[in-house]
Amino acid sequence: MQAFFHSFGSTFLSASPYMLLGLIISGLLHVYLPEEKIKKWFAGDGLWPILKAALLGVPLPLCSCSVIPAAISLRKAGASKGATSAFLISTPESGVDSIAITYGLMGISMAMIRPVGALLSGVLAGVFQKLFNSERTTFEKVEGPYHSHDHQDDCCQHGEIKNENSFVGKVKKAMRYAFVDLIEDMAWWFFLGLILSAIISVLVPFDVMTKFNGPLGKLSIILLSIPLYICASAATPVAAAMMSKGLSPGSAILFLFLGPATNISNLLVLQKFLGKKAILLNLAAIFLVSMMIAIAVDYFSIPIVRLAPTSSHENYSSGDYFFSGIFGLFLVRGLSVVSFNFIKGSKK
Repeated sequence: MQAFFHSFGSTFLSASPYMLLGLIISGLLHVYLPEEKIKKWFAGDGLWPILKAALLGVPLPLCSCSVIPAAISLRKAGASKGATSAFLISTPESGVDSIAITYGLMGISMAMIRPVGALLSGVLAGVFQKLFNSERTTFEKVEGPYHSHDHQDDCCQHGEIKNENSFVGKVKKAMRYAFVDLIEDMAWWFFLGLILSAIISVLVPFDVMTKFNGPLGKLSIILLSIPLYICASAATPVAAAMMSKGLSPGSAILFLFLGPATNISNLLVLQKFLGKKAILLNLAAIFLVSMMIAIAVDYFSIPIVRLAPTSSHENYSSGDYFFSGIFGLFLVRGLSVVSFNFIKGSKK
């Protein structure tokens, strides 16, 4: 148990400062990228809306579950299947929070490869939709169940909206989104990722993960990742732990891309709004880009600097402990709120 808690604490100390930075940037993006502007950017057909959708999706901190209502809302607002697919794929694969924690745990190379792969996956998915699944008619703009936030904004326009539009108001709104809404969305998944990382570090024998480094091993990772649900930030400590046990950087890339981007329940929901053909094309784009990047990373032996976990807590500065304490408080709060809401809902 001592080894488990040591591994858990080391990963948490390494990840916390970068998670704090990622959350702050995520909150600012949420405030300064309003939904109505995003809908206008995605309007129209062609490659430009696809590229914009993929580019915008890369920094947004939405997991494969949270991105579903956003993508459906964009689709109902008139976005093409290509733009919707580009946003739908690039968003859960990456995000400023997951990029930050990737740098903290796995180094600059992996932190750069991750958003590039997400961008390429999204663009290729959009291009596939345009080439092989063109829309004969314009999608009708209708209001859906995910449009309720707009009504809330309309109500606020009569009062608090003036305060929210000030600089201080926007900062408060950004921090509330980052350290209340976003933390609550990801708290349990991130906590689970830390636990799995510690379990792998302690129980899995060294070099056992080398079995997944060949072509058949990579195919196994693909097949296992399809039904799996894990957010991008939670997947990072798990991938770092698997790499410490012999998993190649390329195979780790496959897990980081496919785990957050695909899961069966979300695919079933999306069939209604995009169709089965669109889902298959999206999966093909993810698999092609992920496999090509995985093979290239392993073939060219791209250097990966593993910054965590370390062997001793003495390697951490007082600043690491300070920021970890702050992040820990928000994480505990998020875990408590989600747990309380779950217990309260189960009693009804």
